Amino acid sequence: MPHLNQSVFKISLIGAAGGIGQSLSLLLKSQLPKPEIYDKVELCLFDINKDVLNGVMVDLSHIDTLYITLKLSQDIHDCLHNSDIIIMLAGLPRRPGMTRDDLFHINGTIINDLALNIMKNNPSGSSLKNISIVSNPVNSLVPLMVETFKLYKREDLISKVYGVTILDQLRCNHFTGNMNQNIVIGGHSGDTIVPVIQDNELSDDEKLEIINKIRFGGDEVVKAKKGHGSATLSMAYAGFKIFKQFYSLFTSIETNEIGITLYHEIDSCAITGNVKPAILQNVRFFSIPMVIGKNGIPISFNFEIFKYLMNNEFYAKKLLPTCIEKIIENIETGIEKSKEFYREQ
Repeated sequence: MPHLNQSVFKISLIGAAGGIGQSLSLLLKSQLPKPEIYDKVELCLFDINKDVLNGVMVDLSHIDTLYITLKLSQDIHDCLHNSDIIIMLAGLPRRPGMTRDDLFHINGTIINDLALNIMKNNPSGSSLKNISIVSNPVNSLVPLMVETFKLYKREDLISKVYGVTILDQLRCNHFTGNMNQNIVIGGHSGDTIVPVIQDNELSDDEKLEIINKIRFGGDEVVKAKKGHGSATLSMAYAGFKIFKQFYSLFTSIETNEIGITLYHEIDSCAITGNVKPAILQNVRFFSIPMVIGKNGIPISFNFEIFKYLMNNEFYAKKLLPTCIEKIIENIETGIEKSKEFYREQ
């Protein structure tokens, strides 16, 4: 007999009709296990392209994971209302010759609007546990959203905002042929991506060749698709790996924390007792291994890798200084844009 008041875990997918959105919707609908502490899952889809979205909805509805219901939202408010996880995929995709900075002028406006709508539809004390930004440029869009929440005094949302950078890790695994030893830290564009390759048999030049393949893997995909798309399939798979972990954290009985690498505000590490390395003292946001608790907020950041990096001239003098200089610029771009939007309200 069905429950009279069924508990529902709601995942909101913004930009579900796009290249990443369609593939990620498929993975979420078909691969998420049955929740342990909820009766069912609602996968709520939204996109401004209503015709394509309707087709995606009908197509996905034939997948027989009956505990996951689909909902097509006609407006953003309905999609965001009482969400547990919000996944942001909307915005302009990369095209040949475009940089992530070019994308910011358009996608920054979209992220600001999304932040305002999240606040309207998820008051303090709501069920919202995670806001994940996949849209580029992650380095600037995450600070933009966090700063917007700060300006509107929604401190309850600040620590729940993450930038999804895991595709860089997947590329690192692929190009090094190693899925365990190496990690990727920093940001999610060009020189801010710092793959930490701990293979003593490789020369610095050989490492740099691999690092550049990882850093510019997205450009390779854009060129290969000849302007007809970007890294949509690999990004959807990468995103699913992250969201499956969050889903397990929030819907299973035994999972109380997860270890994961994401782009997040790291100034809050002082609360956890972590000590930021000196080289990161002026860096507010960084992609770093962290432990996230049941409430969706980081418990700790793992800066142990910096002991290795600061004793390695290749990283300490070549890669990290450039990464940090550029990521600070990206962060400031996002923060200043948020303040500009706030003044215009």
